[in-house]
Amino acid sequence: MLFLAAAVAGSLVACASDSDDVRDEQAGAAPAEPPVVRVDGGRVGGVRRSSVWAYLGVPYAAPPVGELRWQPPQRVSAWEGVRACDAFGPSCPQGGGIFGGGGEQSEDCLYLNVWTPPGGAGRRLPVMVFIHGGSFLSGSGSIYDGAGLATRDVVVVTINYRLGPFGFFAHPLLTAESPHASSGNYGLLDQRAALEWVRRNIACFGGDSGAVTVFGESAGGASIVDHLVSPDSEGLFARAIVQSAPYVDDGIVIYSTRPLSVAERLGQGLSRRLGCADADDELAALRAVSADRLLDVGDPGDDLFPTGITYQPVVDGWVLPDEPVDLLTAGRFGHVPLIIGSTREEAAIATVAAGPGELDPVEAERHLRRIYGEHFDAIVGLSTGAAEEADTEEGGADGGRGTNDDGLPDAAIESVTLTLFTAPARYAADRMAAAGAPTYRYLFTAAPLGERLGAFHGSELPYVFGSGLLDLDLGGDRSVELSAAMMDYWTAFATTGDPNTGDLPDWPLWSSATQHTQELGWTIRTIDHYQDHECDVAQQLFVR
Repeated sequence: MLFLAAAVAGSLVACASDSDDVRDEQAGAAPAEPPVVRVDGGRVGGVRRSSVWAYLGVPYAAPPVGELRWQPPQRVSAWEGVRACDAFGPSCPQGGGIFGGGGEQSEDCLYLNVWTPPGGAGRRLPVMVFIHGGSFLSGSGSIYDGAGLATRDVVVVTINYRLGPFGFFAHPLLTAESPHASSGNYGLLDQRAALEWVRRNIACFGGDSGAVTVFGESAGGASIVDHLVSPDSEGLFARAIVQSAPYVDDGIVIYSTRPLSVAERLGQGLSRRLGCADADDELAALRAVSADRLLDVGDPGDDLFPTGITYQPVVDGWVLPDEPVDLLTAGRFGHVPLIIGSTREEAAIATVAAGPGELDPVEAERHLRRIYGEHFDAIVGLSTGAAEEADTEEGGADGGRGTNDDGLPDAAIESVTLTLFTAPARYAADRMAAAGAPTYRYLFTAAPLGERLGAFHGSELPYVFGSGLLDLDLGGDRSVELSAAMMDYWTAFATTGDPNTGDLPDWPLWSSATQHTQELGWTIRTIDHYQDHECDVAQQLFVR
């Protein structure tokens, strides 16, 4: 009870606003400009963006530099006066990946952004916290504009977190200095720290700390699965939306996690390449390496199909007690309402990542045989068979890219989509629903760039945020309509735990018996047992 009283008192102090703004709110009128509010560390002022208020580049933790490199995030230090939060903070240092962060880059990158409808503190609006993707190598919260969602009476937060060799570097000496005998999960710990900041401070912006929905795509979606199975993340969010999450660990394109021992060996190798392994104080030498050199020698490559070293969360026994898929199988996860899904042609973006022309058939087969081993014939046979027999009606969930004269490159795209995204999404939906958590599954099928690319990895993001590709008028009116529907579904779920709202087509609950999946495309409809047999076969790869 003392802890609860202290927490309530702390939140009341943190949400103090300047007196003129308070008087405006008490008079029933929202101030013309965002009020100055007090958060962890001091007072912040925002800026009006479109019809909402935005507080950009708000620090949620101390800069992880110097001695704090490869340490869990620390509470932010206090500042004097009013901090102008009218521009995004720096992105984490990174290469030029597909989801690369724009603008300034710096190790001092632990900032978040808040968009809120005018009105100030005193309301209890649902909160949506977005975790960006980028293969744990690239990306930034500044890429995503939360204003569109915020107009639907939710508070939107986007975050930065440490990436690549800054966020997921493990080493035996780091493990030894940790009270948890852990290293390598600094990016996940940043995400957790941001969620803890939201719990302490979001009431200042009109948000309800008890109604937080965490949503994310790709590595961001995989991060959410990690938080669902991480004991210390329990209670930090009430609902979850997982978009295109590659959380299974079979080395398909990227690894979702690594064992601590493997991550430590990779860290030792990087230390040798940096010339730090023989230093009297190896950790001090590593922490003294410049960010540019660490990024260069660390060679994280580019996402979506990195050619250099990959970095990802670590099964350390603390943040991640075990492989996420094994924890799902064992029922050891948070039972919260869930939306989970993927796009129909996730891996079609490989045709962009590979450069001009098609994927080389010989390279595609070599890669697939390495991935699938004894399962190669079964998995690739499923993919080519499905493509040849598909109903090619535009917009249909069972429509497809088909096979070209080479055949195998399309099979590569379809099989990777199946095994890395479609089947894992179905499996997580099954486990969550079996535990009694209200679960909804979707399949995104819109193809604004044409059927050759189809509904590729990340193509749903402009529709969720109402920005990006939509600004180019790709897809025309039907893109605008689909985006409005998805934003309504997402914000309704954030509000009630149920996406159904208004006049939109009914979205039924998922169960392993009915396997209702909501197709989100030029037509919105419910389909049942999508790629059921294919998922059964693919599941043999990752469920032990």
